[in-house]
Amino acid sequence: MRIRVGVIFGGESVEHEVSVISAIQAMNKMDEEKYEIVPIYITKTNRWGYSNEL
Repeated sequence: MRIRVGVIFGGESVEHEVSVISAIQAMNKMDEEKYEIVPIYITKTNRWGYSNEL
């Protein structure tokens, strides 16, 4: 059984794009056999959503 891990990124900050890039890099390094990765994105207008297609 894999451990489910939520990765929250984005947001209203001026560092929005840096957060997105950093999250994608971190998710790409995670062992998908050990972890079920759930990306949770926050838009610049503070709307939340998730997708397994990043």
